[in-house]
Amino acid sequence: MPYEQPVTSQGSVAWTINATHGPVSVSATVIAEGSGTEADGDSALQDMVDVLHRSNLFTNVSGTKSYSAETTRSMQPSA
Repeated sequence: MPYEQPVTSQGSVAWTINATHGPVSVSATVIAEGSGTEADGDSALQDMVDVLHRSNLFTNVSGTKSYSAETTRSMQPSA
């Protein structure tokens, strides 16, 4: 049975902030709710990274943005 061409769709976007506070690892997730957009999430991530980076209490500050995607291929009937 032949397959149709693959179709990829973008799923959700996730923003994560990581840092170290003394002997403790800290991780937080940014969630764009309601009418929040991807740009809002980007802005919130940048603001949080900047705030933590300026603080003397946190080290190893990083922010990541990740995407999920799904690829599907439908099967066609045999000829």
